[in-house]
Amino acid sequence: MTTTFATVTLPNASKIGGGFQTLTGETVLLSGKRAVQSSTEYGRAHTFTCYGTWAQFEALLAKVGTKGDLVTEADTFSNCYISGELALSESNNPGSYYWKISFVQDTT
Repeated sequence: MTTTFATVTLPNASKIGGGFQTLTGETVLLSGKRAVQSSTEYGRAHTFTCYGTWAQFEALLAKVGTKGDLVTEADTFSNCYISGELALSESNNPGSYYWKISFVQDTT
């Protein structure tokens, strides 16, 4: 599967998660009751594992804070951002790494 974000290829990408994020805020009051605010809006989220070189990882790091298209073989998701932790680990192959990267879609 070929996957890109803001024209940068996610090497050897494998989708491991995705779905919809609902927007809900909760506050626990001193009385023990809960005050809940929610919206009918939702966001899309996508998570991938990748395997590649340090240079490929750095190319994606350079896109943190950038709005871009997330393109998979099946779909294009506009207005996406890198989100959350980018978990990185070394592989048994020197100079190669595994990482997990997540994206959220701006729906405003």
